[in-house]
Amino acid sequence: MTVERVHRPAPAAVPHRPLVRLLAVLAVVPPVRLAVARYAVPPDRPDRTGCDACGTPINLDRPLPALGPAAR
Repeated sequence: MTVERVHRPAPAAVPHRPLVRLLAVLAVVPPVRLAVARYAVPPDRPDRTGCDACGTPINLDRPLPALGPAAR
């Protein structure tokens, strides 16, 4: 390595393709929310297939409202 490469600061990370990042987030978030909603149950209970409060089915076919941001 040369002295120039050692003393030069690393360039800051700049988002070059925000559309790609948005699409990646939209592709990853619903399955992660589904996994949390379905499998985050006490050990002695079966996996959750619907909302405990209103009975809305939890699946990826129709992710809203069960997996939307307002679903708590």
